[in-house]
Amino acid sequence: MNQLGLLVTDMVYDEALDFNEEGYALVKYGEFYNFINEQGEEVFEYISPFYDSVAIAKQDGKYALVDETGKLLTQTWYDMIYEEEVYWNAGVTRARLNGKYVLLGLDGIERSEYYDGILDGDLPDYYSYDEDGEFSDALEEKDTILFWSDGWYGMRNVQGEMVVRPE
Repeated sequence: MNQLGLLVTDMVYDEALDFNEEGYALVKYGEFYNFINEQGEEVFEYISPFYDSVAIAKQDGKYALVDETGKLLTQTWYDMIYEEEVYWNAGVTRARLNGKYVLLGLDGIERSEYYDGILDGDLPDYYSYDEDGEFSDALEEKDTILFWSDGWYGMRNVQGEMVVRPE
């Protein structure tokens, strides 16, 4: 029902929250989420389950991050945003746009340049050589993400800072 008490949609949802200031209500049906406007129209094609008040929204075949009010957190609509729990636990995710990958914070801010690839799956503990060519296990304690571009590999931490330059 809208704020005037008028039924704006059929009774098809398992759960529905109140309309917020933006005029959206979060609804759930089965395992799926969406937002409806005050006319009862669904706002997005798809909303993933929320993780720490952030979800992936799909619209016109593109993906963005949204919060629980329906506010877009990303300014870019990506070809894909990946739902990988280990990344989300670290506060980041991978996004793909035009065949390139970027490290994306759950706040919607891009934390890296675009690369040919970013490792999917677990965030492994990598070992590497330091600047003197000595074997170092210093990277073992950092949440590092392997990426590659133009045949060169490097690592960034989950904050997006360069740990090992791609060379």
